[in-house]
Amino acid sequence: MRASKNRKLVVVTQSGDEMSHLATELKHGGIPVYELPTVRMIRLPLSKRSRTILRNAASYDHIIFTSPHALHFFIEAGGKLGTKTTAVGRVTGDTVKKLGQLRGKKILLPRSAIAVPDLPRLLRKQGARVTTVPLYTTRAINKHSRALEKLLIQGRIGVFTFTSPSTVAGLSKRIKKSILVSTVLFLPAVCIGPRTARAARALGFRKVIVAKTFTTAGIVASLKDHALP
Repeated sequence: MRASKNRKLVVVTQSGDEMSHLATELKHGGIPVYELPTVRMIRLPLSKRSRTILRNAASYDHIIFTSPHALHFFIEAGGKLGTKTTAVGRVTGDTVKKLGQLRGKKILLPRSAIAVPDLPRLLRKQGARVTTVPLYTTRAINKHSRALEKLLIQGRIGVFTFTSPSTVAGLSKRIKKSILVSTVLFLPAVCIGPRTARAARALGFRKVIVAKTFTTAGIVASLKDHALP
């Protein structure tokens, strides 16, 4: 968390396992990090439909988890793994192709209640029978970080990283508006993908960099190539 006198800090805004993973990758690369979670994950109450789906999870041909959080809440809610393929991580068109022939296949997507519809749409286009089940959502952490504000005023912060639009939106709850406008928005924002980048631009960031690969490793590479102070 501490920066050397001649290096500025990279702010990691993710939460939970995502934060640990990204922060660890950066630290292993000798990059000083300041961890500032801007959102927290909240488990949703299970509806009757959701409970039925989870009880019958083993009947699906594939279960696809697009984040560690989805896997965590699936297991916590009593879901059972036992299908042919379980994908963990951000799923792209190339990943879908690796699943093979999907026409008629039953696919279960445990996910966030605010997840975008791109993946179900892509899978259905391939002929899959897709069932989504919302297990969790995100909430902004509504508390200013005086420690970060002090570092910003001192010029100790060099760049912000974001892995979702919600982490971008949550940032405004953690920093006074005056400091956000006068300081933060002039710093680079490295984003995991296009949607997150659009959220960063909408918030007002002047310099937004999109990772070439939509992973934490892609964020690290983009930091090293374009954004490290």
